[in-house]
Amino acid sequence: MIDIHTHILPAIDDGSPDLSTSCQIIITAATEGVTKIIATPHYWPGVYQPHWREVLQKTEQLNNELSKKGNSITILPGMEVHLDIELPRLLEKGIIGTLNNTGKYLLVELPAQSFPHYSEMVLCKLLSLGITPILAHPERNSEVINNPEILYSLLEKGVLIQLTAASITGAFGRRAMQTSTLMLEYGWVHFIASDCHDIDKRPYVFLNGIEKAETILSKNEVELITRENPEKLIAGEDILTRSIKPIEKNVIKNRNKRGKKLSKQNFILRTWNLLTNKNRR
Repeated sequence: MIDIHTHILPAIDDGSPDLSTSCQIIITAATEGVTKIIATPHYWPGVYQPHWREVLQKTEQLNNELSKKGNSITILPGMEVHLDIELPRLLEKGIIGTLNNTGKYLLVELPAQSFPHYSEMVLCKLLSLGITPILAHPERNSEVINNPEILYSLLEKGVLIQLTAASITGAFGRRAMQTSTLMLEYGWVHFIASDCHDIDKRPYVFLNGIEKAETILSKNEVELITRENPEKLIAGEDILTRSIKPIEKNVIKNRNKRGKKLSKQNFILRTWNLLTNKNRR
């Protein structure tokens, strides 16, 4: 398998702090059946700004270290770039780079809490330049969770989606898990990746998410988004897509209603537990 989204390059962003941690993460990935990993450190103006040259250098250094240790996993270069109106210019200047440096696919991260008004403009500009944007973990974006349909027109235009494996299992919360399930069911997902950062707070989770996806999709459909499409991605080829369907408004409405009901029930239960424990003291 190929993992297209990781933060395993040491000391470059909020991911692996050192070479030892990087190697530990990679060993875990190998036990899950992963053979190739794309290292995708953050590029976020004003926060993390590694130059593409640095990413290429660190990727080569990590591969050399793995070779010395006899590890057969291959690390490929990439970036996770924060959505910004300057992305086309940054690409043109060679400051940021595409996945596996093929000039074909760019991993783009939305802000966690919003869906900026310029999102479609930037993503469509990239498409016009021959660059296919892959939205990184949109199932964790607050506005997408509340209204997944805001992505549908982008999908129709050719924008792709990558889910985080841990979202599918529920590690990022119930609503991110529900949104992941909807996206899988309606044909919106083109890749699953780990988005691992370290060995403690954001450890390597990949296989569990794939196994959960197999309870939602057919084995062939899961094979497409975990093996076939990643292979085509690293080769710079067009990926295969499933037919996409819009998510009906009543499906979203009913899900949100259930979520509010559960939130209220959880609040009552937590309050009851606090009062009960207080009275016992």
